[in-house]
Amino acid sequence: MLGAHCGYTPRTPLGDTSIPSGVSFWRPMAWFKRFYDPIILPDGRKLLTYRDAAEYIAALPQAEHDEADWQVAMETLVLAAERNGPEMLARIAMIRALSRRRS
Repeated sequence: MLGAHCGYTPRTPLGDTSIPSGVSFWRPMAWFKRFYDPIILPDGRKLLTYRDAAEYIAALPQAEHDEADWQVAMETLVLAAERNGPEMLARIAMIRALSRRRS
């Protein structure tokens, strides 16, 4: 290989967008992404973004926060925000956890 022994590294052509194997890249998280329809809380407030929903869950009393329905809701929010998962799944999990809270 040309120049391998003297530290020469060939340059990639301009416009080459390929990513070398083993290199991960940063992708912005979508915590400020809005729900298609806001989630309305029992007290009338609205959860407009994934972040609003996550903060609502985080503010719950610890015993309630640790319940399975709220854990599922948080996991689906993370999936939607960080892995571009389905928003509807996060919405359904939030509404289900809220409905269990009322009963």
